[in-house]
Amino acid sequence: MKTEKKRMQEKLSGGEWSKAPILYSNHSKHIFHALGNDMNVLNSVTGERLFQLSKHTQPITCIVQMPSNSLRVITGSLDGTCKSFYGKIFIVYNKSYPLFII
Repeated sequence: MKTEKKRMQEKLSGGEWSKAPILYSNHSKHIFHALGNDMNVLNSVTGERLFQLSKHTQPITCIVQMPSNSLRVITGSLDGTCKSFYGKIFIVYNKSYPLFII
């Protein structure tokens, strides 16, 4: 029997495993889905895109959620930056090399 997360992942990736990072929020209300340079924030029940965050200049390679605040998400990218998003507000942390893991 498929779990709700598995069904949603299949919906996001067209039935195929996605190489793009996907993160389920701590409270299971949102899905953060990286797609190239952008990150989509989706409703975890309907799959509807709530909004898109577009601040990287290279593909996003990793996404993490702050345990203390389920609305704060940090992304890492091949552009050498980490971006901390709180809703649509963001902070940039610059590095001089591509990021694959945070």
